[in-house]
Amino acid sequence: MTPAAARRARQRLTVAAVALGAGLCVLGIGPRLRWLETADRHLLQFLLARTGDDPATLAGTGGHTDARRVRGAPVRVPAGELPPPRFLAVTDDPEGIFEASPPSPADVLVVLANLRQLGHRQLALAVPLAWDDPDPIAVAAVNHQLDGFEPAVVGVPLARGISPAAPPPAFARLAVPVARIRGDAGPLPVVNQVALPNPLCGEAAALAAFTRLESEAAPDFSARQTPAMVPLLARWDDRVVVALPLGVMMARFHVGAAELVITPGRDIRLGPDGPIIPIDLHGRAAVSPGTASRTVVTPAAALIVAAGEPRPETLQPALLPLVIRDDRSAAPEPERAYAQALADVLVALDRAPRAGLVNPIPRPHTAIEILVVAALAGLSAWLCGLRPRLRHPLAAAAVLAGIGSAWITLAAFHTASPPLALAIAPLAGWLASPCCRPTQPAAEPPAEPPAKPEPPPEPQPEPPAPEPAPEPPAPAPRLPARPVRPASSKGRKPRRKR
Repeated sequence: MTPAAARRARQRLTVAAVALGAGLCVLGIGPRLRWLETADRHLLQFLLARTGDDPATLAGTGGHTDARRVRGAPVRVPAGELPPPRFLAVTDDPEGIFEASPPSPADVLVVLANLRQLGHRQLALAVPLAWDDPDPIAVAAVNHQLDGFEPAVVGVPLARGISPAAPPPAFARLAVPVARIRGDAGPLPVVNQVALPNPLCGEAAALAAFTRLESEAAPDFSARQTPAMVPLLARWDDRVVVALPLGVMMARFHVGAAELVITPGRDIRLGPDGPIIPIDLHGRAAVSPGTASRTVVTPAAALIVAAGEPRPETLQPALLPLVIRDDRSAAPEPERAYAQALADVLVALDRAPRAGLVNPIPRPHTAIEILVVAALAGLSAWLCGLRPRLRHPLAAAAVLAGIGSAWITLAAFHTASPPLALAIAPLAGWLASPCCRPTQPAAEPPAEPPAKPEPPPEPQPEPPAPEPAPEPPAPAPRLPARPVRPASSKGRKPRRKR
C-alpha cells in the first residue's frame, strides 16, 4: 500500500469511528441526559406531526425501559351510548310539601339527606342557595351535607363590580391558576365578586362553579340554526374559575383542577381520558339548541315520601351526576332560561370527542439500531474521501436520510429509534471529515544533475611589468607681457605702423 493510500484509509477509519461513537452515545445515554432527550423529543414531535398523531400527547423518555408514548386521534362516542342528563326539578308546590317556596334551608337539608340515603355520591346544584335571614343551625347542617358528597358542585352567579373580593374557598378548590393556562388568558371574561349575598358553598370539600356571568350577555338559545356561545371559563384575580356544566363533567370523569388542561382558542382537556371540548379565545363553547333529545326530570317532591313507600326509579344513582335545577314558574327569568338550556349544554359537553388510546412507540432491537448507526458511519467514511463540492451536499443528504429512516419506520411500523441518534452519526462524520484530512507533504524540488568537474585553470601568462610613467615635460619659460597702449581720446585704437 502506498503512503497516500494508507493516509486515506486512516482518515476514513477516523471519520467512521467519530460518527459511530457519536451515534452510539446518543442511543445509549441520550434518554438520560435532559438536553439530549429534549432535542430528541422535539425532533420526534416534528415527525409525529407528519404522521397524523398528536405530538402534544408525547410522553416517555425514549429509553428501552421507558418507551415513547402517544395518544391516537380523538374518537367520538355514539350519541346512543351516552347517558341522558338527569334533573331533580324544584317545581311549584301547590300541595305545600315543602316548608317554603323557594325551599328553605330546612327543605334543602331534607333533600340532600335523602339523596345521600339513596346512594348518590355526586351532585350539582343549579339552584342558588342564598337566603336573607337563614337559620344558622340549618345553614351549618346544609354545609355539612354538601361536604358529604364526592363532590357536590354548587352553582353561583358571578359579576364584575367596583368592590372586588377574593374567590371563596369553594371556587378556589375548582379553579386553575393563570400560570398553568397554555396560552393567553387575557381575553377570558373577568369577574371579581359573587352576585348573591352569602351563598352556601360548603365548608371543607364542596366545590363551586358559576352559573351565569352578569357582566356578560346571556347565551341566545332562541335561534335554532345558530349555535349559542356558552361561557365555560372566567378569570378571577390570578385564577380561572369554571362554569357549572364543566364542573359536572369534571365530577363525572373524576378530574380535579390539577388535571384540567386549558388552551384558550383551542380546547379544554378533562384529564388524559376525558372529553376534549373545543373553545374560542374567550373560553366559550358552541352549543346547538335542541342538542338534548332526551332528558330525565324528577320533581323534588318525589323525595318526600312516607316511610316504606318506594321512590321513583329515576332517582337511583347513575353515571352522570344528578343536577338540581329551578323549574318554578315564579323563578326569575334568567334562572329559568339557564335551567332550560342546561340540558343542551351538558349533552354538548358529553358528546365532545374523547382522547384516543395510548399507543407506545417501541424501539427496535439493540442490534438493529447498532447496525443502522454503523451503516450511517460507513457512509460518512466513504463520503469524506470525495471532493468538497460533492462531499457537502451528499453529507447533508445522509443526515436527512437518517431522519427519514426514523420517519418511515414510525409511519409504517409505529416504531422508531431515537431520530437524534440517526441524525448525529452522519452529522458528526461530516464535521470530522475536514479536520481529519491529512496535510499533503510539500512536493520536493527535482534533484539537480551533478555538476561537471571544472577543468583545472590554464596558467595565465604573467603580465608585463608596468613601464615607468614618463616624466612630465618641463614647463615652458614664461614670456613677459606686452605693454598695452592706452586708447586715444577719440576712443579709437592707435594705428599700427607698417
